[in-house]
Amino acid sequence: MKSGRVKITWIVGFLAVALVTFLWWDNIAMGVVGNFAAIVGGIPSEQDTSDAREVYQTIASHHHFNRSLAALPGRAPVFSSPGSRSLITVPIMVWIYYVTSRDDQDKLIRVLEELRKTKNMKPIKVRFYAEENWTTSGPVINTVEGPAQSGDRGPEHPIREVMIK
Repeated sequence: MKSGRVKITWIVGFLAVALVTFLWWDNIAMGVVGNFAAIVGGIPSEQDTSDAREVYQTIASHHHFNRSLAALPGRAPVFSSPGSRSLITVPIMVWIYYVTSRDDQDKLIRVLEELRKTKNMKPIKVRFYAEENWTTSGPVINTVEGPAQSGDRGPEHPIREVMIK
């Protein structure tokens, strides 16, 4: 009877150690990956964040969008993410939805080329999408950008991708 309890104790102990190691490893791995990315790509500065905001505002003011973001009603269907610089330069990333005309895309690209040149910004990587794939699945939540519809983003496929250097 005692040897059965000892085996169960060892098994439970082993599983507890394995679970703690797994949970801890996940946090350690994420920390390592995050630190590696920060060392290689850098951490966006206040200027980088300001540049990304200006890119968004420029696009929103130079193109009339017939639709807004599904998640953020009333907001132009554009996302921008700041670039950074360390060992490598990470470009400002821009996702633009519902601009399918090549002429309209070219106009926005020219506007962004001029903005990058005059403001001496990091490169800008622009991805155009025919549509947004957002499935609403919950309540409206309040964010710093206003009310947002919670949900999930499904797979999206760019129709055009341009790097503005």
